[in-house]
Amino acid sequence: MFIKLSFRQLLLGVFLLIALLLSATSIQALFTLDRLAAESREVGQDAVILTANVQRLAERSVAMERSARQFLVLDDPAFRDRYAAAWRDGEDALSALSAGLPPSPKPVSPPGATRASKPGAHWRHRTPNARSARKC
Repeated sequence: MFIKLSFRQLLLGVFLLIALLLSATSIQALFTLDRLAAESREVGQDAVILTANVQRLAERSVAMERSARQFLVLDDPAFRDRYAAAWRDGEDALSALSAGLPPSPKPVSPPGATRASKPGAHWRHRTPNARSARKC
């Protein structure tokens, strides 16, 4: 049952076992880096798209403001039509922007907080001493 192995055979076996484990770990790291690189490319492309949508939305808001001011000063219906067109385009940019954003994470409550309390409720309440100190 017990096979008698020489020191050289045991040393070779342990060396091969360690080399096998290191190779498996290296292959796993290679796949992980490949996956991270692909995710990084996707995130970069998403960031470019979101940035373009934000710029488009900013341009539309400037165009809306300009058209509204011109309409108020000149009272020309063409400026109101430009405002409406910029508003529709801004809505499209905003919907594209909101569609491209990841879902917002749920807020994390601080340790010891109860679920019954409203978020941020501890900031709204002041002690009478704080109120009187503020009035001075």
